[in-house]
Amino acid sequence: MQRYIKKVKFQNKKVFIVIKYVKMKVNITENQYNKLKLIEDENPYYNDQKINGENLNVLWAAIKKKQQELFQETFNDLDELTRSKAEIYGEEKLDVPRVIALAGNAKVPQNVLMINITSALACPSYYLGICTIKNGACYAQRGENQYPNSRNRNLQNDLMNTELLRKYQKGNKKPMRDYFSLVEMYIQIGNAAAKNIYTQTIDSLRRRGKVITPEVEQTVKDISEEPKITDIRLNEAGDFPCQLSVDLWSKFAKKVGAKYGIKVHAYTARNLDFSNRPENFSVLPSHEGINIGEEPNRRFHAVNDNLYDSLQGGDQVDNNFQPILGEHNGKFFYKCPCGEGEPHCDLCRVCFNRNKTGKPYTIFVRYHGLTAANGLKHLFKKDEIDKSIKLAIQNGWASPSEIKSYNSQKNQKRLNTMSDKIDNMRAKAQKPLGKRKKAKI
Repeated sequence: MQRYIKKVKFQNKKVFIVIKYVKMKVNITENQYNKLKLIEDENPYYNDQKINGENLNVLWAAIKKKQQELFQETFNDLDELTRSKAEIYGEEKLDVPRVIALAGNAKVPQNVLMINITSALACPSYYLGICTIKNGACYAQRGENQYPNSRNRNLQNDLMNTELLRKYQKGNKKPMRDYFSLVEMYIQIGNAAAKNIYTQTIDSLRRRGKVITPEVEQTVKDISEEPKITDIRLNEAGDFPCQLSVDLWSKFAKKVGAKYGIKVHAYTARNLDFSNRPENFSVLPSHEGINIGEEPNRRFHAVNDNLYDSLQGGDQVDNNFQPILGEHNGKFFYKCPCGEGEPHCDLCRVCFNRNKTGKPYTIFVRYHGLTAANGLKHLFKKDEIDKSIKLAIQNGWASPSEIKSYNSQKNQKRLNTMSDKIDNMRAKAQKPLGKRKKAKI
């Protein structure tokens, strides 16, 4: 079992354990950890490869094979919209990505499967002019600018989902069904690894003739259940590309909710129809005018330092670490600490859950995107993305109000200004660095 543990961190009488392979993070009490460590000390027998009768490598190989087959089928006959994106993203993005989903990140617990349908650098809401975050202040764009692996993975997912949706619209539904079966395989590998922690430890004790008390068995069982995938988070970067994407994810959310007890939550700046989503599918919009079928409504809003600091309250929690609503001039809000400290998304869950307060509220977060323009060179200029946006509009992937927003003089001026900045950044990036002066000793 110890070989599965990569890192152990003690904090506030809780123990955070990072599990190898599936990158799951569990959190248990210090008492539970001491009991588990006692079991490990008495059991030198561990097998890296065995996972409850299945081999982790075999499971990963099955996922990779499924991804390969999906891509071969998906990109066999490209639609014009996908081809226009491939021209600006780069033909290498048509290759199979290493993964299509990740288990958590620095802020989100690793029992949350994170899936991006589109890329932040090619976010439809950004170019349509309906996103509330302007001028390179997007946190997701910063991540893709800074990390090539993240950028390439999301652009590959963008291309794949674009083509899957176009094929589905034309009546070829098999590739999209294969995609969702692939997502389900990511859920299963997390659950298999979690189950193994219990099974392997108990089996090892029995082989060594140890007495397994009900207390020890329950402790190991409780710990082993923690890493299971409990949530799917959509649109950490990007947004829903169209209404069809919302409808398909609503169906999948209903399936995984019934089968695994998983909740699905997503962010959006688009005023699409979310009325058919199941109870376990929550949506957090960035506009007050977006109707997500909940009364009262809520929204997520990034603001500058002056506004964030001027709000008093909204960042307090009760004894169960549940956030307490703040109020200012009759309006209710929360202040998310994201970007200014270590958030506890796994305990808070305000963004994850539906609005049960009975009041409309806004979740304010401090801007923590590109405060400097040195990463803008990876954004797409207006003339590069224009063809793809217009083809998406022709395919019915934008509402009349979104089309109006895209064609507005204000949005076109913004895109042209950003294009000039991107050109400048790209030119600076190509200039050779000058010779460094030798330091005086």
